[in-house]
Amino acid sequence: LIKEPMTSELFQGVTPLHIAVINQNINLVHHLISRGGDVATPRVTGLYFRKRIGGLIYYGEHILSFAACAGNEDIISMVIDAGASTRAQDYRGNTVLHILVLQPNKTIACQAIDLIMARDAELDQSLPLDMVPNYRGLTPFKLA
Repeated sequence: LIKEPMTSELFQGVTPLHIAVINQNINLVHHLISRGGDVATPRVTGLYFRKRIGGLIYYGEHILSFAACAGNEDIISMVIDAGASTRAQDYRGNTVLHILVLQPNKTIACQAIDLIMARDAELDQSLPLDMVPNYRGLTPFKLA
């Protein structure tokens, strides 16, 4: 059940790890990861989590973007250490940085961006993470 996603139309793809991350339950996140919880593959595609005009919840699809939106730096690092990609893109091509610039709490978003940019820089990619465009050709800065 650790890796089992929800299958309802509204919450399609949500795993126990998504829930533990967004609730900032660091002990449960650690427990799920140590028991084989997948940080890289699960994607939330349910209607409840889709970006829409007037919508209040947009955490992306990936566990790292959920962690970044929650803003717990220990959980963000734990998820990256367990193999989550800082460059994963959702159905709109948005990376975790795109998702963070759309969050209402800019303080949490900026702290998460700083941490994720530092962790991504360790990978020595030719294109900096903040220059990766979404499917509309927008970088996180342009989207903001």
